[in-house]
Amino acid sequence: MDATNAVPAFGGRRKTPVYYTNVSNIVRILKGKAPLSIIAQHLNSQGITTPTGLPFNRDRLIRYIKSNTI
Repeated sequence: MDATNAVPAFGGRRKTPVYYTNVSNIVRILKGKAPLSIIAQHLNSQGITTPTGLPFNRDRLIRYIKSNTI
């Protein structure tokens, strides 16, 4: 298993810091202007998935926002 497919240490991040910066910036810009379900649809339309590789939905976006203190 190479480093790009390695399982992170317990509690570790699954994506690169650039991923978290980009997704967090998108969420910050849209958070006060659109419902969370629309933000999730926007992320999905851009091909952006959750850190675990699942498509975003309202509940997953809420968890992302809470875990990244947005």
